[in-house]
Amino acid sequence: MRRGILSLIILISGCDIIRTNPRAEFVASSRIFTATVESLTLLNENGKLSDKDIELSDQLIERGQDILHLWHSKLTLKEDTSQVQSEMTKVNRELMEIELRGR
Repeated sequence: MRRGILSLIILISGCDIIRTNPRAEFVASSRIFTATVESLTLLNENGKLSDKDIELSDQLIERGQDILHLWHSKLTLKEDTSQVQSEMTKVNRELMEIELRGR
């Protein structure tokens, strides 16, 4: 439960330092993603998620993994990452909404 709340606070706060540093944003987003997925896993194991939310979260987790891989590649190649950052923020928000529904 604490991880979910912490994830939400980090995501919403969006420190200026992180926003101006694509690598820091990548690390923060990947940590939020991981913590949220772990929380969803626990909720699922305890029967707290609906079938619809399980299916949706599975799709979002796959999408999030793909985005993180693409984001990492773009960072390595020193390409613009603003679009993948935005996409990952949306995925994380949607996963956290599912997490909150399961609580």
